[in-house]
Amino acid sequence: MKKKYILVVTETDEGLNFRSKSDGFNALEILGVLTSKIEDIKEQMAGRIRPKFIERNFVEDKKPTE
Repeated sequence: MKKKYILVVTETDEGLNFRSKSDGFNALEILGVLTSKIEDIKEQMAGRIRPKFIERNFVEDKKPTE
């Protein structure tokens, strides 16, 4: 069984906007996943671990060609 939790944080001039979607996780599981991620980030910042896999997706603004 595959579960997904998606968290999208958008920063605007007015502040941060959070949007999330859970597909299969209950509230307690989400807290556990996020707590684990916090600890992972702290370990990376301290230089004690390095991430093995990083996936980044970005959208490039395309300006119309003249």
